[in-house]
Amino acid sequence: MVDIFLCDDKQVLLDSYEEIITAYIQQNILDAQVRLKTKNGYDLLIFLQESQTQGGVYFLDIDLENDVLDGMELALKIRELDPYAQIVFVSTHDELLMETIQRRINVLNFILKDRGLAQVRADIQV
Repeated sequence: MVDIFLCDDKQVLLDSYEEIITAYIQQNILDAQVRLKTKNGYDLLIFLQESQTQGGVYFLDIDLENDVLDGMELALKIRELDPYAQIVFVSTHDELLMETIQRRINVLNFILKDRGLAQVRADIQV
C-alpha cells in the first residue's frame, strides 16, 4: 500500500487534489490511498513520527501561509523521517525550482498550479 500525503494551505486545493488522486487510484486499481491531507506541515510531521511511514508520496505546497515551516523545510524534515519519500511540489513559485535542486531536496515532480486545475490533474496523473 502506497500512502499519499497532501499539504497545502488552501482547503479547496487540498480537496481538489484528493479528488483527483482518489479518482486516479480507483480508475487504475492501484494499491494506494490518501492517508492525510492537512493545511499544516507540523500535523504531517507528527503523523509521520507516530506512524513511521516509509515510501510515501507527498504533494506539498512550497508557500505555506501562516505556517512556521515552508514547503522546502517541510520536505527536508520529511526526508529525515521517510528517506524513501517521493516528493512533489505543487506551487505557483516556479522561480524556486532551482532552489529545490540547490538544497538537494530531490523532488519527483514540480507542478505549477497557476496553469489551471486541468493541467494540474494531467501532471498529477503522469
